[in-house]
Amino acid sequence: MEWKESSWLYRLLLLGAFFCLSPNFGQAQDLDRADWERISKQYDYNKEKVKEEAEEEEPEDELYADRPEKSPSMSASTKNVLKYSLFAVVIGLLVFIVFRLVGGGLLGANQKISKDEAYLLEEIEDNLEEANIKTPLEDAVQAENYSLALRLYYLSILQALLHAGHIVWKKEKTNGAYIREIWSHPARPLLQKVTRIYEYFWFAKGAKLDRTEFSRIRPLFDDMLQKASAPKAKQQKTNA
Repeated sequence: MEWKESSWLYRLLLLGAFFCLSPNFGQAQDLDRADWERISKQYDYNKEKVKEEAEEEEPEDELYADRPEKSPSMSASTKNVLKYSLFAVVIGLLVFIVFRLVGGGLLGANQKISKDEAYLLEEIEDNLEEANIKTPLEDAVQAENYSLALRLYYLSILQALLHAGHIVWKKEKTNGAYIREIWSHPARPLLQKVTRIYEYFWFAKGAKLDRTEFSRIRPLFDDMLQKASAPKAKQQKTNA
């Protein structure tokens, strides 16, 4: 019995020695180690590489956190449309304003007279110093065209002030400018009064000048015409 057990142990030891001394055993170990290193390399990431990849792949929140949101840009065609639309609105407003001024009576004083009469007034104004105003004034009164007669009366007053040296006539000047030119003239208050009367009946829309009203205001214009005709030197001597 003891011999059999010893024999079994002896065989086991021999088998272990055989495997340990066998050259294939070392090769198996080398093969297992080489396979392990090769496989490990496929999954072995060093810390620096992992850190770089992590930095390259920014989280979605960080991608949009610090970047300003870009507003949609306007195309060139849209800009052109807006520009020309603005021009059209401005031009339309200007046309509307001019139409309201002319059609509304603010600049449409000539609507109260005919085109021929407007042409007559334009000729007189273009050459006020030498124009003959007396004849068309008498004709207007005879024809009961009191609006035209009033305008001719006022031009007669300005012509008299021009001949007397009180004003310098310019077609584009305003009536207020002529009043300021004769500020020291004793007839200046009267000129202011007849100017207000003339501007009301000539410019105001709907203001109608009939025979009764014309007869009432006519003496004021005759008086102003007479005072405007006095030479400037005579007026200064009278004031002295």
